[in-house]
This record gives sequence, C-alpha cells and structure tokens, in this order.
Amino acid sequence: MKRLLYALLILGIVAAIVIAGYLLRFKGGDTGENGGINNPPDSGTSGDFPGGGNPPPPPQGGQGTQPPKTTPQPVLLAEQKFGLVAQNSVMDYVVDSAQNIVIMQPDGRIVKINDKGQETILSETPIADLFGASFSYDGSKILVLFGNRISPQQSVFDVASKTWRPLDPTILEPSWSPHTKEIVYVAARGTKTTLETLDLGNAKAKPRELFSLRAFDLVPRWIAPNQILLAEKSSAATQSSLWTYDIKNKTFSPLLVDQRGLETAWNSSGTRGLAFNAALRSGGELKLVDKTGASLRQITLSTLPSKCLFVNETKTPSQNTTSTQSVTSTVKKPPVAIKIEVLYCAIPQDRQYFLSSTLPDDYLKNALFTADDFYGVNLTDGTTSLLFGGTGQSLDASKLKIFGSRLYFVNRLDQKLYAILRDIF
Repeated sequence: MKRLLYALLILGIVAAIVIAGYLLRFKGGDTGENGGINNPPDSGTSGDFPGGGNPPPPPQGGQGTQPPKTTPQPVLLAEQKFGLVAQNSVMDYVVDSAQNIVIMQPDGRIVKINDKGQETILSETPIADLFGASFSYDGSKILVLFGNRISPQQSVFDVASKTWRPLDPTILEPSWSPHTKEIVYVAARGTKTTLETLDLGNAKAKPRELFSLRAFDLVPRWIAPNQILLAEKSSAATQSSLWTYDIKNKTFSPLLVDQRGLETAWNSSGTRGLAFNAALRSGGELKLVDKTGASLRQITLSTLPSKCLFVNETKTPSQNTTSTQSVTSTVKKPPVAIKIEVLYCAIPQDRQYFLSSTLPDDYLKNALFTADDFYGVNLTDGTTSLLFGGTGQSLDASKLKIFGSRLYFVNRLDQKLYAILRDIF
C-alpha cells in the first residue's frame, strides 16, 4: 500500500513539473518550430513597397491616408526670426506654396505637416537600411535608396497618389533633374556601363542612353537643364576630378582635375560654383569658380560646399531720389528692383577646430560636428552679412533650401528641421 502511495506521489510531482514547464515556456506568445517565440515576420525586401511586405490596411472610412493627428506640431510664426519647424526626424523635405511640409523620415515613413502644425501620414511603410532620399524639383516625387550600399535598391514615391514604384536594380547613383521629373544615373548591365536618363513623370518612358562610360565609381549630378557633372568620389587621401557633359551639344570636358577632397556646389544655371579642395594634412580652401572651373575669387569663410546654397534674390533699394532743376521741388522715383545672386552658408564658429580636421572625410563620416552661424554673401558686390548666429544654439546645418522668405535646414545634431527668416538683402 505504501509503495502505491509513493508511486502516486512521485507521479503527481512529475505532472506538476511538466505543467509548470509548459506554462513558463508558452508565457508571452506562441512558439515556432524551434521552440522560440514567434516575432512578426521580417519585412525583407520583397513586395511592391520599399522594405518589402504589404502596406498596412487603410483606416476605417479612409482611402489609405490617416487623418491628421490631434496634437499639433510646433508652428513657426511668420514674424519669428528663427525656430523649430517640426519635431520629426528628417532625412529630406520640401515646402510647398501653401506652407505644407512633406518630410521623409529616416525610418522610411513619409508625413505631411500643414501650416497649423497638423500631421498626416502619407506612407506608413517602414524602410530598413534607408540611406538616401531626395525630392524632385516640384516636390511631387521622392527617390529613396535603401538596403546594401554597394548594390542598393531604389524606389520612387508619388506624393499625390501615395504609391511606390520600384526602379530597375541596374540603376546606380541616380540624381534628379533640377527642372523636370527626369533622373540621370549610371547603368551597369553586364560588361557595359552607360550614363542614362529616365523620365519618372511618364510611366511608359524608356531609358535614354547618353554615352558609354569607361570609368568606375563616377557619381552623376544634374545641375542645370543641359549640364550634368560626373565626379569621382571625394577623399582628402586621394586626388579626384570633375567632368561636365553638355546634353544639348553632346560634349564632354574636364572641369576640375586632380584635386584632393574635391567637393562642389553649383547655382541653378551651372554658371558659378563653390569648390573645396583639401590641404595635404588638414583643412582646405574654398573658392568661387566659373562654368569652366576657372577661379573667380577666394572665399574667406571656412566651410564646405554642402553647407552652402546659391539663391537668386531681388533687392529693392529704399528709395531713389532725383532732384530737378527747380529749387522748390524734388521728384522721387520709385525704387528699382535689382537682381543679385546670394551665396548662403552655414559657417562653423570654431574655425581653428574645423580646419584642424581631415576634410571632407571627417564630416562625411560623422567624426566631426560643428556649431554654425549663418551668413549671406552678395556675389554681385562681394559684401558679407550675418544672417543668424551668436545665440548659443547648437546648429550643424545640412540640406539648406530656400522656400518663400525662409532658409530651411536640417540640424545634424538632432535631425530636426529648422528655419531662419532671411531679411538681410
């Protein structure tokens, strides 16, 4: 009898242990084939959207666009000199004539913020390993690059229809036209490498070949209606060159040759550029060049071309007064508007620290961050004016753009979007 009781007791203890183990094992979720907790499936790179997978279902009563959030974003008032525009992290952005801001976030989500600070989500689809994003000239399309940087995937988002269009994987280093919805890119197909254009505003458009390339690692950049630049990747450790291709005349010519750390920025007509070349050990020099690459003047401000922006401005003098032959009367003529070109730049406050760095390498690798003041250079008469600075703000400006009366930029220190009222010219 005792043996039977002992057996029943042991059997009960074993059963309790098994039940406890089962409950602990399954607490928090179902198990997969290998006994682990099933997480949501990885998005991978399949499907019709960047990052793969299917888009989330639209909210009830909607057509795939979520309604505005009830909590407004910060709104920059018209009279404010400077301020934060949006709390979102920003990879790239555009502002339309109605002051609506469309933001491409680093996580791949796309949002629209109206002039009252209300946010609407245009694309909820996350994008893994997103490393590049740029808007077309009119802000209607967004080109994104993601995945492996050596062999990236590209896709285009249409802001109006809220749809994605994947691009051919043979497309490398795409760049928007400054005036159309076309892109220029390097196409690598088998043993043949070509420079091509493609109109992304026309779903039926076919690639147009410009010419065959015999060089590797060239980055095209479409800077003017008929001008494309081809640059070797820049580093202070090596010499690189820059060539220009005239689409209309089909001519190819060197622009800047064998310069260390070569980096440039250009105006919208391709007639003037800002060129940086690195010194042997640290720092470098900045100069203004013409469309042939010839130096026009040295720029005394120390910064990188990527922190500058060319803008065509209209300057109106306060009043032009002309005296007549009559002693008793003076005729006042209305002020005459003057067209000028202004170079806006974010200038590191600590010039010595900036120039002691390996440029542009340290800045591109995020080994160097700066605290900037903002200046405007009148390229007509050479005068330089402080636009904004000396406020104790920590601002490392990138992606400078002009919309209306404001200069917008992304602060590299917090990835947020800011704006400055430009009232010096």
